[in-house]
Amino acid sequence: LRLVLNHYGDRILDEIPCTWADGELHWLGLQVAGTEITAMLDNSEVLRGRDEVLGRGGAGYVVDTGLAGFRETTIHCGARDTA
Repeated sequence: LRLVLNHYGDRILDEIPCTWADGELHWLGLQVAGTEITAMLDNSEVLRGRDEVLGRGGAGYVVDTGLAGFRETTIHCGARDTA
């Protein structure tokens, strides 16, 4: 599992090895607060990174090997606290 910044090329911010069996279900979450990015797997923090390049943008999934299916994706956007 990798947290990758894609800005004029890919930069891996953090990664951990993961091996899953076919049909296993997992919960994946991503939280962004200012420049801090945190990824959770099954409600446990597993990846952490910092993005000081982009002030806004998108998020997505990339599968390099194997097969992945996603049942539900939700993105919540809100005003950033600038105080």
